[in-house]
Amino acid sequence: MASRVMCSIAFEHAESAKMLISGGNLTSATGLVRLQYEALVRAMWLLYGAPDSAVSKLTSELTQVAAADGRQLRSFAAIELRCYV
Repeated sequence: MASRVMCSIAFEHAESAKMLISGGNLTSATGLVRLQYEALVRAMWLLYGAPDSAVSKLTSELTQVAAADGRQLRSFAAIELRCYV
């Protein structure tokens, strides 16, 4: 489920990038393509590589405690992604 949400975000970024390109805003579109790529990488990580604890942290309600856990999750995700590169 969480990976589907991230894929949906990636598609939304793609549609927005198309609009920016058609409007001649190439610099902004380039920045948005990076966000699209990151959303897709996160979706694949959630689907294939993320431990259940990471998925539950990303899908839980945002509270002060969850925000603190999320800061820890970012560093964990970076370590996890480096293992696959």
